[in-house]
Amino acid sequence: MDLIMRYKQEFPNYDDVINVPEGFEDFSWHNDACPSIGISLDLDTHIIIWCEYKSIEKRESGSMHRFIVCITNDLDNDDKGYFDDLDDAVLFANALAEKLKGVSA
Repeated sequence: MDLIMRYKQEFPNYDDVINVPEGFEDFSWHNDACPSIGISLDLDTHIIIWCEYKSIEKRESGSMHRFIVCITNDLDNDDKGYFDDLDDAVLFANALAEKLKGVSA
């Protein structure tokens, strides 16, 4: 399966196009509320961008923001940022990844 297109198979009714940025993977899984892309920092730690539907009526989370950045690992699963533009979410996720890499070095 083409990883860039995974979200289309997992969410065939998704109402937008996700251009997966360089360095990110499509982590979409049909049991989630919406597609996601992310960066793997190690086996247990990932920075995820949840890509909500354009249509607010289709959003299970009820979020008014389209893109939610979070860290997932055993210690932290909190939302870190909310964005209406994917480019802004990607910039934030990349900065967060760099910060976390510096902490673990």
